[in-house]
Amino acid sequence: MLKQERKKGSFERGLMETQRALLNSLASTDNLSKGLHLCLEACLQVSDMDCGGIYLIDDTTGNLNLMAHKGFAEDFVNSFLTYDKGSKNTLMVKKGKPLYTLLRNLDTSLLTQVQRREGLRAFATVPLFDKTKVIGCTNIASHILDEIPISSRIAVETIVAETGIAIARLKAQKALMESEEHLRSLMLNAEHYAVYRLAISPTSPHKLAVVFVSPSIVNIMGVTNPENFELWFENIHADDKERIIEANSIAFQTLRFDEVMRIYHPQKKEHRWIHAISKGITNQHDSLKYVNGVIIDITKRKLIEEALAIKEKQLENKTHKLEEINTALNVLLKQREEDKIFLQERIILNVKSMITPYIDMLRKDSHNENQAHLFDALESNLNDIISTFSLTLSSEQFGLTPTEMLVADLIRQGKKTKEIAKVKNISCKTVEVHRNNIRKKFGLLHKKINLQSYLLSLA
Repeated sequence: MLKQERKKGSFERGLMETQRALLNSLASTDNLSKGLHLCLEACLQVSDMDCGGIYLIDDTTGNLNLMAHKGFAEDFVNSFLTYDKGSKNTLMVKKGKPLYTLLRNLDTSLLTQVQRREGLRAFATVPLFDKTKVIGCTNIASHILDEIPISSRIAVETIVAETGIAIARLKAQKALMESEEHLRSLMLNAEHYAVYRLAISPTSPHKLAVVFVSPSIVNIMGVTNPENFELWFENIHADDKERIIEANSIAFQTLRFDEVMRIYHPQKKEHRWIHAISKGITNQHDSLKYVNGVIIDITKRKLIEEALAIKEKQLENKTHKLEEINTALNVLLKQREEDKIFLQERIILNVKSMITPYIDMLRKDSHNENQAHLFDALESNLNDIISTFSLTLSSEQFGLTPTEMLVADLIRQGKKTKEIAKVKNISCKTVEVHRNNIRKKFGLLHKKINLQSYLLSLA
């Protein structure tokens, strides 16, 4: 009895030592592969098994992938590198229950020739947990032992429990490292922007020191010594310098900086436009810890904006010139209208002073009735030419023919159909046709409106 207790105590001490050594080793590594091999070695040590492997479930595919192994022949390892997410092995692992068995208890017809040739006798599968989630399994086996003792099972499950916690941490660290490497790659390979981190200078609480900055800052700003933050903005354009100094001072209180400025690029021998954006990160005491920021070369955008501004100014000038031309045209049109009125007045004056007197003289000397009618028509038409009525009848709105204009004029004067026929030397029937055409063109064909009265209203 005493001998058994001593043996049990020795086993427990050995297990505790193995656990302690494993935990210390895991704490000193950030490498997932190394951590998995340490856990596998510990499981084999406490179980007296001579071979084994650790599988992890892929977060993307759900497949069960072999991540670490020891003690197997190479062709045997290659036969079970991966199990699909829907396979019996993967589904069994996801149930989260340990499995201990012997080769002789299995249907060997299901094994491949390679797997039978390996000669395994006893083996176990113990699931790995991250809290309550199954993340993989640890498999151990023996080419010698025909069984796995209860004590070995307890030891393995104890070590595997520690393994699950460690693996979850190492996977998270690996993902973080990959993310950081990706981010660092983006920062290091940047071209048109530079990412940086600053910290309070150890020599002054009001100065900032460079923790990291993308190499692209040299090409963007022409900085010769990127590690010296004081030199970053020494070539600011004179028109921007005072504004940037004030904004930088305010940023120590607001923890924000967002400014566009011009800097002289000493290598490119030209001024460049940059946009600097940063945000301060504080510690638990609300003191400034870091300043994370980005500097973007916006020269191309600014040049486009300036070109657009020039085009807009040119368009504005052209619009102004067009307005001036339009005003001048309006003045010319007004002057033309005034000239037109003046010309009309001159024509009226000339007709009345140089033509009408002669018509009166001819009328007095003539005793022929037909000639008297002709003189009346002539005088009437002259009056129409110099009146607004004549202008109305000749407008495109009505489209009267010259004959229709003459007939309309005689109707306006009160001449009857026979009188018009006699003056025009046409038949009364033809006069009636003209009357109907005139009514039609004035929209009076089916209206009971006196044509003479209507024509008089147009005068």
